[in-house]
Amino acid sequence: MKDLYTFDLTRAQALQTYDEVRDAYASFFDAFRIPYLVAEADSGNMGGNLSHEYHFPTTKGEDCIISCSSCQYVANEELAQSRQILFPLDETGTIPIRESSWRDGNEREASAESASGGNYDPAVAAMSVDVATWTCITRDRRTLVVVHYPRTSAPREITRSRSRPENEINPYAVKAVVHQIDAGVEKPVEVWAKTFVPYRKDGEIAENHSQIARLFDYRVHKAAIEAPTGLGFLHPTLSERIKALSRGELPMLDISADPVTHKPLDLLKTRSDDPCPKCSIGRLKVQNAVELGHTFFLGTRYSKPLQVSVAVNSKLRSEEDGRGIGPESSQLKDSDLGESAEEKEQAALQMGCHGIGISRMIAAVADSLADSKGLNWPRVIAPFDVVVIPSRGLEDAAAQVYDRMIASSLGNAFSARPHHTAPEEGMIDAIIDDREKDLAWKLGDADLIGYPVIVVVGRTWRTERKCEVQCRRLEGLRTEVTLDKLTDLVLSLLKQL
Repeated sequence: MKDLYTFDLTRAQALQTYDEVRDAYASFFDAFRIPYLVAEADSGNMGGNLSHEYHFPTTKGEDCIISCSSCQYVANEELAQSRQILFPLDETGTIPIRESSWRDGNEREASAESASGGNYDPAVAAMSVDVATWTCITRDRRTLVVVHYPRTSAPREITRSRSRPENEINPYAVKAVVHQIDAGVEKPVEVWAKTFVPYRKDGEIAENHSQIARLFDYRVHKAAIEAPTGLGFLHPTLSERIKALSRGELPMLDISADPVTHKPLDLLKTRSDDPCPKCSIGRLKVQNAVELGHTFFLGTRYSKPLQVSVAVNSKLRSEEDGRGIGPESSQLKDSDLGESAEEKEQAALQMGCHGIGISRMIAAVADSLADSKGLNWPRVIAPFDVVVIPSRGLEDAAAQVYDRMIASSLGNAFSARPHHTAPEEGMIDAIIDDREKDLAWKLGDADLIGYPVIVVVGRTWRTERKCEVQCRRLEGLRTEVTLDKLTDLVLSLLKQL
């Protein structure tokens, strides 16, 4: 991991540094000329409240990234949400479906006709919500968390297809409400039962007593859980176990909205084709990816506990509110650091933490661009830009081609205008394969290694003084060119790689 830690005096300066690092990372990944995603991310145990992840999409990736087909919305699995679809749900746990029907957040109308596959069926008058439960326990083993959610999502059934894929709980969404959950416990009810502490003991309210927290996904009506529809708020065996344990009173907390945003809880994993939460027309795509980089704005998460601070003029402390010195002092002078002990006051440094995974980046790029013939390195990673491969007996001709190409590229680079920011782009880094092998073997080895461009000095050189230029990444390009045009052609190809 290539790590970078930043320290700034003010929050405004730290955020400016954060943006500069993000710009640098974007320029770095742009150089690969392959698609990547920048996702809003949860800072997790690292701390802070602002972070971004950098991902290469790949089927072998272990992370899930959600992106919109229409807007720029990209988020990782921890933060991703789909647009909440509002539909009427009566107290029996039934979604009425009529000809006039309901509207979702995108103002799309759905009817019994759409629910029956395009043919209106009067019998399709309502669709019941099959309520499922998911349980986990907190780390202190005192709170049993019971999540109520629809086993299948009616709006998806109505608007997209007649199949009923089962929903999955997003544990990150649950953790956002109940921070101390331990989702790794396989049998949370049994563990909770073993450590059960009654609410009242000897007539007194017990400390650290056991309790139940019920979370309701917004697609499930709370009344439907308790209505006599056979659904029950828990599986019958689970209900009996809790009744046996409760010994009278059992504290139970019902949560149907986010305690911070006050929005209805969305506790399901995002799926492909869900509506985008940011725009009105986009649909979400879920894809595997590998994380290559991460940027964190930490603020004073570590500097305050570790007492990492600097002395500044006390006049600059007027608007400090726990986040650091106010934005009005983002541009400080040497004199602001105080001339005397009376003028000085300690200010906690604002921190940033950033990193790029070098080794995993190489593996991800290789997997992303490789084909059946071998690797396909981007120019910035390839061992050489070009390999010159001669047929037997044309080794001297290959040396002539190599010398001419290198000399021409050097001339292009040195004749670049003074403000040219990257003159090395006009230079070609090449190698001659002069091993005593036949042409077919060398070509196969060049494909396996993954050189961006292959120049073959073969049959057409003998007859027409032309080289064959190959580039697999550009739709398997193969073309013949004279020596005087070779350098310009190769440079034009490399600019795309």
